[in-house]
Amino acid sequence: MRYLYLVAGIIEILCVVSIADDSGSPDTAAPVSCISEYRNGYYARAISCFENSLSDLSTLKDSVDAFGMLAQSYGMINQIENAKAYFGLMLDKDPDAEIDTLAFPPNIAIIFNQVKLEKKVSQIESSTVTKSLRLERKKNPGIPLLLSSVVLSTGGAAFLFTKGIIAYNDYSKIRNDQDLMDTKWREYTLSIAGGTVCTVVSGITTIFFIREVNKDNRVSFSGMGKGFLISYKF
Repeated sequence: MRYLYLVAGIIEILCVVSIADDSGSPDTAAPVSCISEYRNGYYARAISCFENSLSDLSTLKDSVDAFGMLAQSYGMINQIENAKAYFGLMLDKDPDAEIDTLAFPPNIAIIFNQVKLEKKVSQIESSTVTKSLRLERKKNPGIPLLLSSVVLSTGGAAFLFTKGIIAYNDYSKIRNDQDLMDTKWREYTLSIAGGTVCTVVSGITTIFFIREVNKDNRVSFSGMGKGFLISYKF
């Protein structure tokens, strides 16, 4: 099982790296100079700038924006854990905070949604009706890794397949430019191959995630229409 987690984690990172070549330009109240570094693609400089400015931020909105920009900057250089940590701080400050998923690269949106999902799961696990009904549940370190693999590999597959379709459409429209045709065909084949790998990882990790969760009989899965329902007994 540990080897499966390791392989899934490596392929998950490859999926994220393959889609981390775009950048967003959100509006924020954070320092203008830091935003400029981010927009110009100097993510390491942006990180240093934002971190140095944290102690000078006086409003909740400024802090939320700064944490969000730090998370995005770390995400763009594929430091996923740091990105998750700052998205976590952002949501601690403002649990209702959102990002415009259309304005960011898919990898940033995936990381943010994963952090938000993990916080909701954590809140469900820690909530109690009374102290006497407090849940005592042994933590399974495999579940967070599997959940991360499912979320990131599924998002990566969707992005890469979409990228492949776009490349194929471009390829089919090109005339009398063999070099460009070769480039688009290579982009198409690599995207489809990457999407297929991510799909396989998503399927395998989903199966193991469900098995791990079902070891606790308080959690059950059942079909519902075209989807499935997760039930949790308190």
